[in-house]
Amino acid sequence: MEYVENGGHLVYVGAYAKLDEHLLPLNLLGIQAPSGIVDGSFHVKLFDGGSFESFYLYDYENFPVEAITVARQPIR
Repeated sequence: MEYVENGGHLVYVGAYAKLDEHLLPLNLLGIQAPSGIVDGSFHVKLFDGGSFESFYLYDYENFPVEAITVARQPIR
């Protein structure tokens, strides 16, 4: 968490914890709700050369930091 608080990028895949163990709201990093969801098949390449496939991505139109973008590519 210190990495993100000091300006590091957080890329999360899939769901993240929105409730604590008592089912109370939990949002330690202040993650905003997405503007929408883009569905389809995505081949996402990461900074380190790794990659993964996803069937949806969250869309954030108004985010207070530099955007991380992805390009949709055919899944092989």
